[in-house]
Amino acid sequence: MEQLHSLSYFAPCLLPLSAGSRPKPTEGVRIFNSLSTMKGDGDFLFSSGYDFGYLVRNWNFRGHSGLSFGALPAKHLNSLSLSTSSCNLANHPDNYFLHNNTSSSSPLSLIHLQLWREHMRARMNVEAMSSDGRRFLEKKLEAGDHKFIGAIIDALKHDIHDLMVHQVANFVIRKLFEVCTEEQMSELLVMLLSSISKLVYVCSDSLGAQVVQTLLSNLKSWKQVLTVVFVFSQITVHLAKNPYGHTVIMHFLEHFHFQEYKLLIEALGKNSVDICTNKYGCSLIPKIIFYVDAVGDFSSWTFLTSTVARQAFPLNENKYGNHVIQYLVELGISDVTGAVIDSLLERFVSKN
Repeated sequence: MEQLHSLSYFAPCLLPLSAGSRPKPTEGVRIFNSLSTMKGDGDFLFSSGYDFGYLVRNWNFRGHSGLSFGALPAKHLNSLSLSTSSCNLANHPDNYFLHNNTSSSSPLSLIHLQLWREHMRARMNVEAMSSDGRRFLEKKLEAGDHKFIGAIIDALKHDIHDLMVHQVANFVIRKLFEVCTEEQMSELLVMLLSSISKLVYVCSDSLGAQVVQTLLSNLKSWKQVLTVVFVFSQITVHLAKNPYGHTVIMHFLEHFHFQEYKLLIEALGKNSVDICTNKYGCSLIPKIIFYVDAVGDFSSWTFLTSTVARQAFPLNENKYGNHVIQYLVELGISDVTGAVIDSLLERFVSKN
């Protein structure tokens, strides 16, 4: 990102600059020199990550009238076997700087492609957030071309959290989860799980929680499952205190093996007082106890009921926690009721 910030000196129309943040011209020369060691104009799109050249070559410009990519000189399009008339680049305002530096021997041509690549990513986000763009991208993704899918992932992954909660773009992210390969899913997971706070934000949103459930249903390997379960076990308390987070936790229980969601059950038990004394958390614990009993997960049922019962005294004094204790007693299980009574008597005796 630091490099892109320096490049914005040469294309202020693409990346806004704050006051006093322009780099010195000598810094620009240093960037040019470092980039000039690369193979050449045509190879720059392929120099790192996914093949953006492939994305451009296979994009149906005429098929989607609302789409217009700018900031790429005609000579670069020619090297990619494209027609400039299909994207109408010559009249695009973003080409003001680029069309003044079109010498094929200039290292600036590498900067052109780098700027255009970042500009393309921004445009892809805009398309994903529009109704027409969303339908167009979904159709392309459904075609199953994994090189194209990889290019789309490379364009959208940096804003995956915001896109997952967007009322339109969330459908594109769902489709990505459904059609991507194991390697591509791992790439998306790296970005999604890189920020705990953003992950909680997504899971606490009505749309975001639905997209997360789509993700959970399309994990490609056991390693991915273990990684996701471990990370989500770190935010279980946050999810338990949010009505949309409830749906994510319940999805784990309903679609994963009990050995896989064990870490989440342990997190719920260890934080039972904090969760049960919450307005939303107090309804989740009874729901989970009922569910694990119904599916025959006796180990999780025993762990939760015994753990919560041992905290009967502090929970009984809370208006939300009291409902959970009443639920345990109403189960009519002698061992559970006995544990509740022992907890209450222990505190009573200790006070006297």
